[in-house]
Amino acid sequence: MYTSIRLAILVVLFNVGAYAQSGLASITGTVTDSTDARLPGVTVRLVQLSTNTERVTITNEAGLFNIPSLVASDYSLTIDLPGFRQKKLPNLTLNAFQNLALGTLVLEVEGAAATSIDVTAEAPLIQTENGIRSTAIQSTQVTEMPAQGRNWSTLLKIIPGATPVNNQGIVGRELDSNGYNDFRVNGKDGRQTQMNLDGGSNVDHGSDGKTTVTPSLESIQEVSVLTNNFQAEYGIRAGVVVNVVTKSGSNNWHATAWDYLRNEILNANSADNNFFGVPRPKYRYNYFGGNLGGPIKRDKLFFFFNQEQTKVFNPLVVEQARVPTALERIGDFSQTFNPDGTRPTIYMPGTQAAGAPVPIPNMKIPANLLSPLGLAIANTYPEPNYAGNNGINYLNTLPNNDRRWLNVGRVDWNVDDKTRAYVRYSHDIQRLRNRGPGSVGSLPFNLTGWNRTDKALTVNVTRIFSPALVNETMFNYQNDDVNSAFEVAAYPDKLDRTKVGLADLPLAFKTDLNILPQFMNTGWADYGFPRFPWRAIAPEWQLSSNWTWTHQTHVVKTGIQFIQNKKNEKDTSNQFGLFNFGADSASNVDMGYAPANVLTGAVSQFQQVSNEAHKYSLYRDLHFFIQDTWKATPKLTLDYGIRLYHIPSEYNTNPSKTLDAVFVPSLYDPNKAPRYYIVNPANTRTLIDPAFPNAPLPANVFNALLYSLVPGSGDPLNGVVPLGSAAAGRAGIRDPRAVLFAPRGGFAWQVIPKTVFRGGFGWAYNRPRIMDAINTFENGLADQVDYRQTSLATLSNPGVKRLSPRSFGVLDESSNKVPTIYDFSLSVQRELPGSFVLDVAYIGNIQQHQIIAFDINAVPPGTGFDPKYIDPRLAGNNFAGPVTASNPGPLPGTGLVDRNLMRPFQGFSTLTQISDVGNNRYNSLQTNLTKRMSNGLSFQVVHTYGKLISGIENPGLWSYRWKDYTGYQASNDRTHNVTINYVYDVPSLSKRLGWNSAFARQAFDGWSVAHIISFLSGMPITPTFSLTYANSTQPVANLNTIFTGSPDLAPRLQPTSNPNKRGADPYHMFDINAFALPDIGNPGLGSRNYLWMQGTSSNDVTVRKTFPIRERMGMELRASFFNLFNNTRRQTLNITNTLVTYSLNTSVIYKMKGPQLSDGYSIFNSPEQLRANLQASNPNASAQDLYNQYRQGFGSTNITSVLDPRRIEIGLRFKF
Repeated sequence: MYTSIRLAILVVLFNVGAYAQSGLASITGTVTDSTDARLPGVTVRLVQLSTNTERVTITNEAGLFNIPSLVASDYSLTIDLPGFRQKKLPNLTLNAFQNLALGTLVLEVEGAAATSIDVTAEAPLIQTENGIRSTAIQSTQVTEMPAQGRNWSTLLKIIPGATPVNNQGIVGRELDSNGYNDFRVNGKDGRQTQMNLDGGSNVDHGSDGKTTVTPSLESIQEVSVLTNNFQAEYGIRAGVVVNVVTKSGSNNWHATAWDYLRNEILNANSADNNFFGVPRPKYRYNYFGGNLGGPIKRDKLFFFFNQEQTKVFNPLVVEQARVPTALERIGDFSQTFNPDGTRPTIYMPGTQAAGAPVPIPNMKIPANLLSPLGLAIANTYPEPNYAGNNGINYLNTLPNNDRRWLNVGRVDWNVDDKTRAYVRYSHDIQRLRNRGPGSVGSLPFNLTGWNRTDKALTVNVTRIFSPALVNETMFNYQNDDVNSAFEVAAYPDKLDRTKVGLADLPLAFKTDLNILPQFMNTGWADYGFPRFPWRAIAPEWQLSSNWTWTHQTHVVKTGIQFIQNKKNEKDTSNQFGLFNFGADSASNVDMGYAPANVLTGAVSQFQQVSNEAHKYSLYRDLHFFIQDTWKATPKLTLDYGIRLYHIPSEYNTNPSKTLDAVFVPSLYDPNKAPRYYIVNPANTRTLIDPAFPNAPLPANVFNALLYSLVPGSGDPLNGVVPLGSAAAGRAGIRDPRAVLFAPRGGFAWQVIPKTVFRGGFGWAYNRPRIMDAINTFENGLADQVDYRQTSLATLSNPGVKRLSPRSFGVLDESSNKVPTIYDFSLSVQRELPGSFVLDVAYIGNIQQHQIIAFDINAVPPGTGFDPKYIDPRLAGNNFAGPVTASNPGPLPGTGLVDRNLMRPFQGFSTLTQISDVGNNRYNSLQTNLTKRMSNGLSFQVVHTYGKLISGIENPGLWSYRWKDYTGYQASNDRTHNVTINYVYDVPSLSKRLGWNSAFARQAFDGWSVAHIISFLSGMPITPTFSLTYANSTQPVANLNTIFTGSPDLAPRLQPTSNPNKRGADPYHMFDINAFALPDIGNPGLGSRNYLWMQGTSSNDVTVRKTFPIRERMGMELRASFFNLFNNTRRQTLNITNTLVTYSLNTSVIYKMKGPQLSDGYSIFNSPEQLRANLQASNPNASAQDLYNQYRQGFGSTNITSVLDPRRIEIGLRFKF
C-alpha cells in the first residue's frame, strides 16, 4: 500500500506521464512566406466547432507550431500575422492518436491578388509527419455501418491487417464485453491489445481479451487503432492500441432515442435446425435507449449522457448430446449402437487386464454388477428427446436471457483559456442467464449465469503553460465485478447431489456446498460445476501526466505512468471432485465401455482438492518515455525515442490462503524421490514397495494404493517451496530486469507532392497473462488425492489413505524474459484524384519470448519401449486387439505401468513450466484505398496478403527437440483478406425526378446505404488419426506409446501427396488417400497445417431512411441485413464420425488389417464406408440414418455447421 502511495506521489510531483494512454491528438505545421522564409511569431488560433473552445499558440523561431492534447473533434484553424493575409482552414477533423501534419502553410503579403487567399484550404490527406501505422473508424462509420449485435468491435474487420480468428469476427458479436479479441491485427494476439476508453485502460485483466465496461455504439464518437511501430509514447502492452472516444456535449442541444429489434420471424432458419426439423427458435433482441448532450454553460461547461438497455432472449444453437436410454439406465445395451453404426463391446470387469477378455452375454450387465450410485448418476440425465441419428438422442436448446443497462456520462469543462478538463464515468449492469463459465456441459441444468456491475472513470486535465509547453494529467479507475451466485442457477435442486440420489457419493474431502462433482468420459454428455458458484472483483487504477515542448524544429514529449491492478477471484478446481469413467483396459474393474463403467461404478480416475482455487493477485507497473519529432527538412520528418518499462511479475498477496507453491528444478534431489507401490510380479493381485519386494501388501488395498506413493519413502514435496518464502520469492515467474528498454523510430519523407514514403521500427513488452503468472501456481500445497483404476465401492470404503503425486507450477530458472514484439514497416502513400488515398505497405513483426506452457515432467519419447515399465499383470495389445491366446504378440509400448512411474522427476505428476521461448513471425503486404467522406460518399477497400508463422502452436516436449514440432503457419491465420466498405448518402431523388412536393421529398429523399463485404481465404488445419482394432470396432489402446513411446506425445499423420484436391461435391473436400500412418518409433515429428479449409465471406448492409420533421429534427427508419443473400457459409470439415461443431482439425479412422503395422490398414470413416458400416449392422436403417452417416465421413463438409443464416434488424431513431 505504501509503495503504491509513494509511486503515485512521484507521478504527481514530477507531473510527467503517459501521453500514450490519453488517446488525444495534435496539430503541427510550418508557416512561411512566398519566398519560403520561415515566419516566427505567427498567431495560430484553433477553435473546436462544437464548443467554441479556443487554443492559441504562436510559431517559434523556426516557423513551427504544435498544438498538442486535443480531443477528437472537428476544428477550424486560422493563421494571422500583421502584414499578411489571414489564412483559414475551416474544417479539420482530428482523430484520437492523430498527429495532423498540415505541412508548409504559405502566407501571402497584404495587398497581393485576392486569388492568393486560400480561405478553403484543406488538411492534406496523406500522413507526412511520422511512420505510425494507424486507422480511424469515423463517427459516420460507427453509427451507420451494419454491426450484427451492435458491438463496436465488429467494425475492427475494416482495419488493414485485421484477421478474424473465430466466427464472431466474421459475422459479428452480440453487445457484450468481448469482441476485440476476435481479431489478430498484424498477426498479434488479441490478448496483447491495449484497449482504451477515452484514453483510460478498459481491459479486464483476466482473459485480457475483453473490456471492463461496454461502450454503446450510440455513445461512440470514433474508434482509433494504432497497429504497428508506435512512437515511444504508446504501448503499455505489446499488441495494437485501440482507443474508443465517447461523444461530448456542445453549445447546441442534441438528443437521440432509438429502438432496434431482431426477431425470429425476420430470420432464415439455420441449417442445423432445418436438418433436424427444428423450427426457428425464439430470437428476440431489443436494444433501446437514448442520449442527451448540450451546454451547462455555453462555451464553458458541457455534458453528455447515454443509456442503452438490452433485452435478449436467444436460445443458443441446438446442442446435440447423447443421454442414457431407458434400457441403458438398467444396464441393457442390447439396443445400443456406436456412432459409426457398429455395436459396442462390453467385457466382464477386469478380464481385459487379465489378458482373457470375456464379453458380457447379450450386452446386458448382470444386476449384481450394477452400482446404486452408478444408476443414480445415469438418472441425473434427462430422457432422450430425439430419434433417428446414431450417436445423438438428445437436443437441448439452451436458453440465453441477457439484460444489460449501459450508462455513460461525460462532462467537458473549459476552466479558463489555458486549462481544459473532462470527466467520463461508465456504469454497466448485467443480468445474464445461460451456461456460465463455471458450468461444463450441454444439459438443461447447466443453465447458470451471473450478475455483474462494472465501473470505469477517467479524469483528464490539460494545462497550457506557454505556447511551447503543455501539460496533460490523467487519472483512470476501473472495476470489474462478476458474481455467479448459487441463486442464479435455473435448477438449483438438480445441482445438489443430496437431492438427486448422490448423497453417499464418495469424496475424499468434505465440501461446504453439496454441488455435483464433475463426471467425465461417461460415454454420454459429460457435465460438472468446477467453478460454481464464483465471483471475480478486479479494480485497477492509473495515474499519469505528460509534458509536450516545442523548440525550433523539434517537438519533444516525455511522460511517466503508474498502474496498479488487483484481482480477487475464485478459479476452477476439483474442489467438488472429478470422476473419470473412461475405458482403461489395465484396470481390474474396467468393462471396456464408458457407459457400462458408470453403471458399475468403475472409475478410471478420481481427483479432488481440499481447498478452492483462489487468487488475490497484484501487480504494479511504472512506465517512462521520451521522444522527439524532428522536422529535419520541409519534406523529411524523423521521430525517435525510447520507452522504459518497470513491470515486475504479478503475484498473490495472500499465499497462506491461496496455498501457492512452486517447483524449483535446482532444488530437486533425486535421492529424496519417493517410491511408488507397484504390482508384485510374484502375485499380480498384490502390491509391493520396491524397497521391500518380499513384503507384499494385503490384497484388499490393491485398488486403493496401486501406483500411489509409499508413505515415508521420500519427500513428496522434493524441490517444492511455498511462494512468498525467501527460497522462492513472491512470484512463480521470475521478475524481468528492473528496467526494460524499448527504442522506437520512424520517418516520413515527402519525395514529391502528394506522395510520401513512411517507415518505422520499435518494440514493446507485454507482461505474462494472469493465467500463466498466477493460476499455474495456485493451490499447490492444498491436500489432494488422485486415485487411479478404482471404483465407487472402493472409494466409499477407503480403509487407507492414498498418497498421490502432485502437480505444480515450475520456476523457469533459465530465463526472465517477457513477451516482446519487434515491429517494422515501410509504406508509400499517394493522394489520388477524387479525395482518394492509396496506401501500399509492407508490415511485419517478430514476436519473441512468447509464453509456452511445458510439462517438464512429460514422459520422454521412447520411454514406453523400455521393458522395465511393463506391468506384469497386463497382457498388452497389438493392432488386432487385446493380447489373448488366439492373438499373441503385444506391441512395445503396451501393457505399461502408470505414466507417473516413467516421468523424469519421480514423485510428481505434471510440472508446468511457463517458458518465454516461443517465437512468431508475421509478414504482410497491405493495400488500402480510401476515400474520405465527401459528396455523400466514403469508401474503403483493403487487401491484406499476409502470413503468420507460429512457433508456439503444438510444440513438442521440453525435454526433446520441441522446436522441431512447431514453426508452421498459424491455425487461425488467413492468407488473403479483402474487405470493402462504403457509406453512401443518396442524392435528392425528388429533385432529380422533378417532383418537388412535400410528399415526394419525404418519400424519395433522405436515403442512405452502408455496406461491409469481406472475403476470407481458408485457414490451415492439421489432420489427425485414430485406429480401430482389426478384430473389433474398439479403438486401439495405447496409441501414443505404440508410436512414440510416450503417452504425452501424439504421432502425426504423414502426407504422401498434396491432399488439397477437392472432389465434385461437399462430401469429398480433399483427397482422403493422401495420408499414411507414421512409422513406429517416430517421435511425433511431421508437418502441420498443410490442409486448407474452404474460404468464407460476410455481406452485411444497412439501409436508412430519414424523415425530416423540422430543422435539426428528424426520424430515421433503418433495416440491416446480415448475410444479405442468405449464403451457406460452411466452416467445418468433419473431425470424427459424429456430429461436431466448429473445429480446426480433421481426423481419419483407420481399420487395422492385422496385429502388425505391416499388415496394412484401410480408411474406416470415409462417407461410403460409414454408410456401409451402418447397413451391415442395421439392415433396416432408414434413408435418413444412412445419409447422416454418409455426410459425417472423413473429408466431408459438415453441412449443418455453418455461419449464421440471414438475419434482419430493424431500427427506429429519433434525433434533434
